[in-house]
Amino acid sequence: MVEEILDISYKDINTGILSNLFPHSFSIDGVNCKSMEGFLQSLKFKDEEIRKIVQEYWGIDAYKAGRATDWRKAQVLYWKGQIIGRHSQEYQELLDRAYGINGNEGLIKNALFRKAIINSKGKKITHTGVDNPSETVLTTEEYISRLEKIRELLLAKEKDFERE
Repeated sequence: MVEEILDISYKDINTGILSNLFPHSFSIDGVNCKSMEGFLQSLKFKDEEIRKIVQEYWGIDAYKAGRATDWRKAQVLYWKGQIIGRHSQEYQELLDRAYGINGNEGLIKNALFRKAIINSKGKKITHTGVDNPSETVLTTEEYISRLEKIRELLLAKEKDFERE
């Protein structure tokens, strides 16, 4: 049996709903974001007011927002007044919270996103992106592994409801 591949692209009408650029609103640590991309790009800015503005972005505007800073030199990002090393465990934990791996907050709370990720059941999720963490705030592996984990968590909950 050949596994169906779901290659996520914002420009694709069928897969764009799972893109970080899609306008899925969510909250993390009490901060509201209009999209995952807006959240990710906001981390590049030290200035809190600029971060708040970028967190309101989605789509190509969010994608382009981070180009205004060169975070790569120092390899640090910013969240709620704290400096976070790009290669740190603390950063991975922040990503987990943003996606909602803990289930208490984050993207997993967005109903449209949940429906889309559940509908990807049985498909291999892929994405063409950057694999070097020194060049991007979210590598392809970091992205796909979190989507797969969320799908696993949601499908497990679905099975629990079926047993009740």
